[in-house]
Amino acid sequence: MHKIGLILVFGALFCACHREEVMPLQDSSTPIFKAEIKVNGDTVSGNTVDLYAGVSGTTMETSLENIQGVTWSNSILQNAQNKLTLSLSNGNMGTDFSYRERLAFNGKMPIFDADSFNVSFPVSQIADLVGENVSFQLDGQAVDNQISITQPGIYQLQGIAQRQGQTYTITNDWFVGYKNNYGYLDFSYDSTNHSLAAQIVNATAPKTAIKWFLDGTLVGETTLFHTIENYSGYKVLRAEVTYKDRTCSYEALVDFDNTGGEAQDIRKVTPNIPNTADFALKMTLERNGETWKILPKNGQPILLLKAAYFNAIEGKEIYSVEGKTTPIILKNVTTQEVHEGTLKLIGGFQFDD
Repeated sequence: MHKIGLILVFGALFCACHREEVMPLQDSSTPIFKAEIKVNGDTVSGNTVDLYAGVSGTTMETSLENIQGVTWSNSILQNAQNKLTLSLSNGNMGTDFSYRERLAFNGKMPIFDADSFNVSFPVSQIADLVGENVSFQLDGQAVDNQISITQPGIYQLQGIAQRQGQTYTITNDWFVGYKNNYGYLDFSYDSTNHSLAAQIVNATAPKTAIKWFLDGTLVGETTLFHTIENYSGYKVLRAEVTYKDRTCSYEALVDFDNTGGEAQDIRKVTPNIPNTADFALKMTLERNGETWKILPKNGQPILLLKAAYFNAIEGKEIYSVEGKTTPIILKNVTTQEVHEGTLKLIGGFQFDD
């Protein structure tokens, strides 16, 4: 974590494909990092809350945080009277573009309301894919009839199958609230010809390496896996795929006796969940001993004006992210009192790629 207390001018143009440095001007009276909140009503103590890094003792701190497998970039603007906490999530992961470039291409930051995030669906929606006598676990916790998630992230979804007196577990990463650019494992088995074919489907992230395993034994290293062997019984088919930003494991259960006991990659039929957490921005304002959540008005995101490289500070690369003036809702976390307002933000964020 590091602090910034500078008075700067923002002079870079927005560009999605080039890094542009913003040089500090010591005599400037226009801070680069700032937040201007205008409130309709005076409960927040005045109709305006202004925070300018380097002015009136206002500082900015940045840090990175891993929340359920996804990096969030935290930024705090604060002085003796006010503290604005910002958390910007990663998004559209797995592409060849950097965090800043992906954000710029996205063109907006949805204002995230953690209280309204809820993913829930019955286990029966995925049961047909894995057959009978299968139980489920989510991050190691048993799931009964309903899968319910209140925090976006990357989860491990497991199907535990009982077959011929044996227990087989297939484990796959499940992207909840984020776009999955890594696809899923798809396979088919022709028992007449003893032909097993498999591939990773719907993966837009570029692969750098792939390995195929049957019950832990390496059996191939090609993008499209195919083998003709007279196997019998059940075997766990696993693919390990290396991408630019992570290595993903994919698993399924193959029934070589063709008795109807196979179990596909569970992600093949998981419900279509909106990517509401990609580049989402969580915000809270602390003032006069009270905490206010900043929420979207009518679901409106912050539209981006600029997303440019600023400078390296204490070995961390800081980026300037500027949004258009955006209507917001301020909600008191204690009294539930609500006010409408607007936010003008030029935030400083630390990105990890």
